Amino acid sequence: MEEEIRTAIKYLEYILIASVYAYHVELLFEIYNDVNLIFRPILTYLLLLSIFYYTILIKKSPGSLSDYSDLEARGICTKCMRLKSSRTFHCDACRKCYYKRDHHCPWIGKCVAAGNFREFYLFIGFLIISILSRIILPSVSSKIGFFHNYLCGFLIIFFIFVNFLVCIDRTSAEFNKNNQSNSFIKYRSPWSKVDWQTYKQKLSKMLIDGNINNLWLIPFPFLIKKPRIV
Repeated sequence: MEEEIRTAIKYLEYILIASVYAYHVELLFEIYNDVNLIFRPILTYLLLLSIFYYTILIKKSPGSLSDYSDLEARGICTKCMRLKSSRTFHCDACRKCYYKRDHHCPWIGKCVAAGNFREFYLFIGFLIISILSRIILPSVSSKIGFFHNYLCGFLIIFFIFVNFLVCIDRTSAEFNKNNQSNSFIKYRSPWSKVDWQTYKQKLSKMLIDGNINNLWLIPFPFLIKKPRIV
């Protein structure tokens, strides 16, 4: 029975993945039908970047501890027999442990963890920019439906939370675990841990590997000869 449930969930994830691509195709049609010729190439390119990073996100491994040679293992997971550390978490859906596992995302059919977090971040970011640009444009804003506004609002709130986690160097799994372990008396606002200098350093390391010369590769990722897929 358990295997049948897992199979059903896997097929559901395939449907969700297809729906993401379908939504991007719908946006492309709307851009060509509603957007002024001047802004059309820009919005199209932003949307293509979102599709590109989403595709890489689906293909790329979330990353196990063994993918990071500089990290020290502190045992083996009894469920999947993979190396684990204080920052690895087991996913019951994937049946594997991943380093800095954030959450299992049904929209990509796998977990978001250290290995694919950059692509996840850029996919959400470019999708927000694409939708927001259409909402702002006067020629299009009057034709935008409730769903686009709702989705954009939800993604912006979610993206703020993602950046907050980057800022405090925590995954959502670690953040939830820490909040559950703290009593009401010992409670401290999570914003007390925010260090903007650390945030800039971590964001730079994640997006451009700490090298400003790599910044141009974000809007032109197809120029990378061999994109690294772990």
